[in-house]
Amino acid sequence: MDHYRIRDWGSGFFDVNAAGEVVAKVSDESGKVKRISLLEVVKELRRLGLSLPAIVRFPDILAARVRTINEAFGEAIEKLGYTGSYSGCFPIKVNQRREVISEVSSVSGPYQFGLEAGTKAELVAALSQLRGSESHLVCNGYKDQDFVDLALYAIKAGLKAVLVIERPSELPLILERSAKLGVEPRLGLRIRIRSNGSGRWSTTAGGQGVFGLSYLEIIRAVDLLRDKGMLHCLYLIHYHQGSQIPDLNTIRRGLEEAANLFIELTNEGAQLGAINVGGGLAIDYEGSGVISNSSMNYSLTEYCETVVEVIRDYLDANDVPHPTIITESGRAIASHYSTLVFNVLDEAMSPCSICETEVRPPGENATEDISSLFEILENLEVCNIRESVRKADEIIQKYHVRFAAGDSSLRNLATIEEYRECLTKRMGSMLADPEFPKEFIGNEIKKYYYANFSVFQSLPDAWAIGQLFPIMPIHRLNEQPTREGVITDITCDCDGKLKRYVGPKDEESTLPLHELRPGEPYYLGAFLVGAYQETLGDIHNLFGRPTVVSVRIEDGEFQFDRIQESESVSEILAQVDFEETDLFDEMTDLTDEAHQAGRISGADRKAMLQLFGDTLRSSTYLSANCNEVPSSLEQNGIESELETLKTHVQ
Repeated sequence: MDHYRIRDWGSGFFDVNAAGEVVAKVSDESGKVKRISLLEVVKELRRLGLSLPAIVRFPDILAARVRTINEAFGEAIEKLGYTGSYSGCFPIKVNQRREVISEVSSVSGPYQFGLEAGTKAELVAALSQLRGSESHLVCNGYKDQDFVDLALYAIKAGLKAVLVIERPSELPLILERSAKLGVEPRLGLRIRIRSNGSGRWSTTAGGQGVFGLSYLEIIRAVDLLRDKGMLHCLYLIHYHQGSQIPDLNTIRRGLEEAANLFIELTNEGAQLGAINVGGGLAIDYEGSGVISNSSMNYSLTEYCETVVEVIRDYLDANDVPHPTIITESGRAIASHYSTLVFNVLDEAMSPCSICETEVRPPGENATEDISSLFEILENLEVCNIRESVRKADEIIQKYHVRFAAGDSSLRNLATIEEYRECLTKRMGSMLADPEFPKEFIGNEIKKYYYANFSVFQSLPDAWAIGQLFPIMPIHRLNEQPTREGVITDITCDCDGKLKRYVGPKDEESTLPLHELRPGEPYYLGAFLVGAYQETLGDIHNLFGRPTVVSVRIEDGEFQFDRIQESESVSEILAQVDFEETDLFDEMTDLTDEAHQAGRISGADRKAMLQLFGDTLRSSTYLSANCNEVPSSLEQNGIESELETLKTHVQ
């Protein structure tokens, strides 16, 4: 378990039980914590005939994160004597799934927790879910007339919607439409603060930021509102310093600049009621607690107290009343709620027959180099690994050159490669030795574990920006892993692999994994994927959405609250304009022509069409060949049970 640091990045939501299985820790209706084994979740999925990979969601974790952030701000406000309030918003762009938005809204009541929308589609979604007249609906993003009108109607209907001005041209449009609709707008100004961010998204703030108004544009907006007699409509200022900010000092600098601007606008006559500090609250993907792109050097409590303290101190020094504090900490809310579970394909890492412990010696007619390589293999020890590898690689390189020149037989070259593979395997058996040369881990010793998922569909940030996600087996954790693995997906793409892993101390290029057992499944999980990953994924190689299930505790046991089967081949092909009826017609023409020409029999034609239809209706991912997998829903008597459980998930 120490290989994966689950208790460091799990934030109390994930652990390992005595059976060596990863468990999610969620609370039931009474508040009692229950431990749900991910392996048992997978077994139930398979019992129901649902395929892997699967996104396993824990709505109770999502609700817990909303409560935790609100309570942390509440404690900071009380501790520091802040007279304003806290009212957070969940940015819909972080995860647009209806279940997420509905769950956030369902627990928002006591906290006046709202939503943030940056597009017309997100605004429509927010309006359908927002509950409570005191919960903010922050309208960011570029706006056209329809966007503006819909937000103004929301204000008219009694919602606390705020139109945040991103570009100077938006203000005249908003004023014109508000006059037309007969409603006073509630306005915000997004400022382009000069304080730089830190971490992966550091360039989204400071002088390099592309969103928000300059200080000159802010003054022009204030003057226009004053001239129109509508300066009282200016309700908040908003800035965004970047996502996943790892350094608390960076956050502090942004707060200081924003607090000063708040004071200046108050002196201009604006009756500001809120300051929106945007996102940036980081989560610890690697469990290190240091300044890095995948971690941070502060706790949630320290973050909340810093936000409250800086705003309080600056405003008190200028006799300005404390405003409502708004944050948009979507990553910190949604990440833990979703886990991707996938299986390693049985045939991908079966023990190699040419690398058995007992290696056959070279024959009497073996060349001198083959005999030398065998001798290197037989005398391998930790103390001579470097020299052994060097000599072995010299021999195999020479033989490849000779083979290309036609001066060596294929069988001799195969024997050379066999011995080299065995050398690597024997090195792997020495990994536990503290004197083992670390430079060979992840280079010589790594093995490719071919897994049934698509990086591009389910973990797009791992491919696109090198985001580090915690990856680990979800079972067999009471066994010592004996392999150093690299996880590759089933796309036909060289980038379809995970290159970065959470290590016991630092980031690693390989992951400790177990040797596969013939006929037994091996399951892995990718954690903290609830933010952005579910909606950023593409259909590279035409892999679609995996199976999705939501897991809750009911009557002391876990239940599937919602089920969405993986997208079928037919559904994903329809997204690229291949309609199912056309596909059937074209395949029918093909088989008819082949049958009439005598290339296939009538039985073959029927079987081919049947297989074609079955494939269209099947998952885009590979089917498992494990003993536990039912051959059909009907044989297991669970088809009706699955239909009962299924709920449409947006």
